[in-house]
Amino acid sequence: MKILHYSFLPNGLIRVDYPGNQILWIQRNEHSGRVVRRTKINTLSKVQHTGIYLGVDYYTREPLILHNHYRVGFPYISTYQDYALGQQVYWHEGRCTNNPSMVLSIALRDAKAGISYDVLLNNCQTYTNRACHNRNHSEDVTKWVGGLLGISLVIGFVRAIAS
Repeated sequence: MKILHYSFLPNGLIRVDYPGNQILWIQRNEHSGRVVRRTKINTLSKVQHTGIYLGVDYYTREPLILHNHYRVGFPYISTYQDYALGQQVYWHEGRCTNNPSMVLSIALRDAKAGISYDVLLNNCQTYTNRACHNRNHSEDVTKWVGGLLGISLVIGFVRAIAS
């Protein structure tokens, strides 16, 4: 569901407003703002689906993850269970350039903007890297584009030798 508004409260709570006067209250904790990852399902390449740990639902205590998924079409908040889809979830290695509060601010801003998912330009990895490091970058897209360029160079070289 698209975020209409969000606000950070001084008591560690985040208020997220949705259409229809629905409100989600989130309690931040020591993991809020950390990047998580799991292997994408139904891929041959072990592509990593990244997200940002937001905190826990204030009422249910269920962990919440911000992530960008092609099925929804834009960044959104989901439960940990919905994010995991039965896969093992890990903390992403490395530290963010931004502090956790800034990571959450950028991630929520982008979720509110509802920028459409794009496999090359706005996927889950570019979403988390923008919040974490202030840059649009997808490790897996870089890896795949580099691999395809390498293959095409080899094919071109083989064709040149053969002719």
